[in-house]
Amino acid sequence: MRLQDQLRTAFENLSRRLQAADAPFVRERELVSLFAFGPLLAVVHSDGELFDARQIGIEVAVPQRPSWPGERLKVDVCKDLVIWERPEMTCWGPDGAHRLFPRAVLEWKAVPPRGRASGAVRGQRHGELWLQWMVNESPASEGYSVLVRGDRGRWTVCVDRYSHLGIEAPWFATP
Repeated sequence: MRLQDQLRTAFENLSRRLQAADAPFVRERELVSLFAFGPLLAVVHSDGELFDARQIGIEVAVPQRPSWPGERLKVDVCKDLVIWERPEMTCWGPDGAHRLFPRAVLEWKAVPPRGRASGAVRGQRHGELWLQWMVNESPASEGYSVLVRGDRGRWTVCVDRYSHLGIEAPWFATP
């Protein structure tokens, strides 16, 4: 089973769980954790690209894009949720160089009920630029920009998918 099919099923399950939840306020970090240990683990399957829970990382290092003029970036950066090609992988190459890209990176932004969207949208745009760079550098990788928004007891999930072929926006969206 393709990774994108497994992820679509996981996002469908997350959307249903959020609608049924009685928690009126969930931040980005809690959403990533809820998704990883609930809907995402539920789609781990031996015949899928995501076949082992040890392929999943939360806030783990991945290669960083080159610095732009006036910037000084570290050689790696931590991303919200990462899926590696094989269990127990990291971005560190055998010689310690930062050059191994994950199979997928999911960058999350959340706007809780009565929350302000401006900061989340700015952060989402920055994350989207990074995802576009990653899929250009590593055509075997996929990127997902996830925006979860709470409004009057109803949660919406919108996901854009990045690949070397371009951007699918929206790739997944709750009705």
